[in-house]
Amino acid sequence: MARTIRKGRYWVAWFAGLAGGVVACLKLLPFGDAHHYMVAGTLASVSSTVLGFIIAAMAILSSVEKTLLIENMIKAGYYAQLIWEFFVSAVFFFLALTLSIACLFLGPPLLAWVLSGVFWAIVTASGFLLVAGYHFYLVLSNLDGA
Repeated sequence: MARTIRKGRYWVAWFAGLAGGVVACLKLLPFGDAHHYMVAGTLASVSSTVLGFIIAAMAILSSVEKTLLIENMIKAGYYAQLIWEFFVSAVFFFLALTLSIACLFLGPPLLAWVLSGVFWAIVTASGFLLVAGYHFYLVLSNLDGA
């Protein structure tokens, strides 16, 4: 019996992102400036890498669009849901990338707050990406190769 894609509970991703941002803000405020810049550079690198993988996954989805499984997913509305999940993940990772790069140019008072926003965006995007990745796995595992 094949598993199917169900509509996700996205409020979990939003709440996890908010909690991650608050915890990051509380933890990062006492640190020195060098730690902030090092963390911002690392998060920019991670965000850009994951964003590239999301774009590659969307390219794979568009290349298998002519199969019977994908045609049935389009009729049922699951394909649009899957594309939406990847798109939202990509938007949040792009937001995290942009904020991380901005952190490299900010001064100490604003730096910790913007960096906590980066953590919020990354945790939220990761929540969406976990759901989208599982749905993508279901699509790829159910392709029959015809």
